[in-house]
Formats: sequence, structure tokens, C-alpha cells
Amino acid sequence: MNQYQSLLKSFLNFMKNKGRVSFEEMISWCRNEGIEPIILVAIIDDLKRENLIAISSEEREIAEGSMITIPVEVSVKEKPILVERRRRDVKRIKSRRRVKGYQSILKFLKKEEIEEKVEEKIKEEGKEENKESLGNTSPISETSSREIEQLISKDSDLYKAIQYLNRYWSVGDIRFIEDLKRNNVKDPEKVLKELLERGYVERHPLGVLNATDKLPQLPTKKSFAEMLA
Repeated sequence: MNQYQSLLKSFLNFMKNKGRVSFEEMISWCRNEGIEPIILVAIIDDLKRENLIAISSEEREIAEGSMITIPVEVSVKEKPILVERRRRDVKRIKSRRRVKGYQSILKFLKKEEIEEKVEEKIKEEGKEENKESLGNTSPISETSSREIEQLISKDSDLYKAIQYLNRYWSVGDIRFIEDLKRNNVKDPEKVLKELLERGYVERHPLGVLNATDKLPQLPTKKSFAEMLA
């Protein structure tokens, strides 16, 4: 779970405790979390898309003259469900369902014979699932930090962008491009396009860029201030 997803969950829990939150309460939550209100725009949009919250029709600017608005009131929908899919949990559920299905046959056949068949069946299907999971594994997750550094030269513009996102996981796209230019990146727009194609970042409404779990984690030897010096 990356930091943006943690903020999503934190904001939803904040709303669950209150049931309904006002504009002032949302701005106060942003201050407590140490984030800019513009990130809240993306959070509200994502939760609304997942049908987890309801928003008021009336909106208000997050700052006077900013032209960026959020609803004056947001409420949690009844019984929201957050689903986090994990492969190992899915395997456990499948195994339990198989065992339950086979248990109904025990009434007609010998118990020991059926148990042996159940074990063999689960082992066979487990091998097939392992093959599928190996085939679907992302090459990035299997790549070591040394291999990543060999793949992306430390002098390349892409490496500088990844190093920047390791430190600033959520940033406006305009600020991102300006900072890369200050760091002597020749074509920041081209680098941003490559980051999006690789799935290293996601672009949210109102120009907010958020790093994803696919972003390589690089060792930080210099601060960003030192990089810009």
C-alpha cells in the first residue's frame, strides 16, 4: 500500500467516525495530515468513483481565488466495503471451497478414499495456480535494486525523475516538470510520458501525479536540495 492509498483509507476512516463531514472539517483533516487541500480533491473523486461516499451538490473553493472546489459536505454511504485483493487470501478461500464441496460426497463413499482424492486434487490445482502466478508476476517486482540501477543509468533523466518521486510521491504535474528542468532534465514532458507508460505514476484529476507500487525503490544518497544545487 503506497502513501496515497494510506491517505484514502485514513480519510474514509475519518468519515466513518463522523458519518458526515463539513468543508471546515475536511480542511482541518488536511492540516492534521500535513497535505495540501488539492490532494483532497483527488481523494474525494476516487472515493466517489468507487461509490463509497455521497457528496453535496454545493461546492466551495479550497482557497479564495483558487478556482478549485470541493463539496461543502461529504457523507459515507451505508455499509461501505473496502476490498483488498491478495493472492494468498484468494488461494485460501478457493481451498476451503474445494474441501467443503468434497465433504458432501463423504456420505456415499469411504472417508479415507475421498480424503486422498481431495489432497491430490488440491495439490494439482495448487501447482497450476503457482504456474499462473509466476507467469503473471511483474518483472519490476522481481528486479533487484542493483539490476534497476544497471537498467537505468544514474546520469539519465529517467533515473533523476524516479529518484525525485521516491522522495515526493505526490506532486502537481506542473511542479514536477519545473523541478525536473531545474535538475537539468532536457525533456521533462517526455520523461513524464515514459513514467506513465511504465505505470510508475498515475495522473489524477486537476493535474496531481501519484507514485504507484511499481515505482522502483532507489537508495537515496543525496537530498533533493543537493540534487538541485
